[in-house]
Amino acid sequence: GNILIQDYLASAADPAAIYHFAYLDFDYFKPFNDTYGFRTGDRAILMFADILRGAFGRSDRFVGHVGGDDFFVGFTNMSAEDAVAELRTVLKKFKSDVESLYAPEDRQNGYIVAKSRAGKKAKFPLLTISGAMIHKAAGRPLPPIDHLSATIADAKKAAKESVEKLVRVEI
Repeated sequence: GNILIQDYLASAADPAAIYHFAYLDFDYFKPFNDTYGFRTGDRAILMFADILRGAFGRSDRFVGHVGGDDFFVGFTNMSAEDAVAELRTVLKKFKSDVESLYAPEDRQNGYIVAKSRAGKKAKFPLLTISGAMIHKAAGRPLPPIDHLSATIADAKKAAKESVEKLVRVEI
C-alpha cells in the first residue's frame, strides 16, 4: 500500500543509485467494472497484481498497490531501456490474459458497450494499462515527493493519450 510505497521512495533517496519509478493505471476500468461487476473487476486487479509479482518479485524491484486499479513499480540500478522493456512485457501479458474475463462476443468485437461517465452508451476498448515511468539518474538527488507525484501524474495523463501507453520522463 501507500505506506510501503512512501518507505520505498524514502529509501530511494541515495543520489548514487539509478532508480525508475513506474505508475500503472488501468484504461477503461469503470465501464468494464460497470458491465461485468465488481467481482470480475477485482479479478482483473488480482490478475495484474499476480503478473507484477511474477515479473518483479526480486530484490532489485519493488511492487506496490496504490489502490483500486493503480499500481507502483520501482526498479533499482538498471538501464531505463531494460526497465521499459520489462514494463512493456508485463503490459502485453495483461492485455492478453485479461481477455479471458470478457464474454466471447466482446472479445471478438474488441470492445464493450457501456454507459460513459456522462450516462450515454458508448463503445469502450478492452482493458489495457497505461504507465508513466520516471527515471532518476545516478548522481541526481530525488526531488521532493510532491514534485515527483506531479511529474508522474502529468506523465500518466500523457501515457493514456499515447499509442504506446507508456511515457518515460527523466528527473
